Amino acid sequence: MPIPRPGLARTLRPAVRWSRPVAVLAAAVLATGLLAPAALAHTAPAVVRPAVVTTTINVGANPTGIAADTASHTVYVSNQNSGTVSVISEATSTVTHTIAVGTNPQGVAVDPGTHTVWVANPANGTVSVISEATNAVIQTVNVDISGTDEWPATVAVDAPTGTVYVGLYFGYLVSISDQTYAVQQVYNTNGTTHIAASAVNPATSTVFANTQDQGSVSEISTTGKNLITSLTGIGLPGSDAIENTGAAGYPGYLYASQFGTGFDRIAVYTSIDSGPGVIWNVIHTPGQPTGVAVDSTANTLYTSLAEGSSTSEVAVYSNANSASPALTEAVATGGSAGQIAEDPAGGPTGVRTVYVVSPSANTVTTFAP
Repeated sequence: MPIPRPGLARTLRPAVRWSRPVAVLAAAVLATGLLAPAALAHTAPAVVRPAVVTTTINVGANPTGIAADTASHTVYVSNQNSGTVSVISEATSTVTHTIAVGTNPQGVAVDPGTHTVWVANPANGTVSVISEATNAVIQTVNVDISGTDEWPATVAVDAPTGTVYVGLYFGYLVSISDQTYAVQQVYNTNGTTHIAASAVNPATSTVFANTQDQGSVSEISTTGKNLITSLTGIGLPGSDAIENTGAAGYPGYLYASQFGTGFDRIAVYTSIDSGPGVIWNVIHTPGQPTGVAVDSTANTLYTSLAEGSSTSEVAVYSNANSASPALTEAVATGGSAGQIAEDPAGGPTGVRTVYVVSPSANTVTTFAP
């Protein structure tokens, strides 16, 4: 779904779903020329065990981004049409604060090192920094490095280095110091593609960015500020999640949702901790995937299915990084299923809890898988 340019009246959809009409790329091997044997082999089983929806929480208008602080057990939700962030206490499953930020807020990320929340405001060209202690905006960072609104829509935090990466939809990737708020350009597509910051891999000092017009996920060096490789071969990238980065002897996995007609699947790239990724597997989903999240400890993958799918739900896969992940649950959300956050020890009872925004219903759905 396209993100309208500033001034257009159409309601914005989740940032990671941004799109412009582009030709869907034909399936191809990676730039490395390597394709794992398991790729394109997995089809989800038809029988699943329904999970129980535990809570539906009302938030602001058109909730889009979501992030969980697993230390404080707090969830933060950006509400595009309200210009606010809802703060949810996991212990009570209620909204405890509503914080005004910029216009049309989208991407949200938690910085555990500074106990701050970073919110991208596309229509303002800014990023709001929220203190978790005071539930107030303590800094507004202008990221329009070209002098015009480049539409910041996505954020990703590299906690070990104290750096926040922001994807400017119209072609830039920038970094912000979480200490000085200084902004630096990391990567410039030179107008060849729109870009979204999606995930950081501290183990290799790389950031992954969806470059949609090129139908790829770009792996960019955060030190050299150069393109390392482009992960291609499936379709249009939506959102990404990294599993087990930095574990000794572990290859690491990147799960990238693919959307568009005929692309109901998630590409799984491996070896991302030791070098350029290769396609390990393709997980076919019951509908068009929107958001993705992964629990490295439980080896469980969550993906929300787009509003245009037969049902609005979250598909849950066990053994996510195996050659044959199992679709174990399909959770109805009661509205369009969007972005996902998980707390391994959250919820009112301190158990693994998943939070899913439903933009059409203005709610957050929670369940314990």
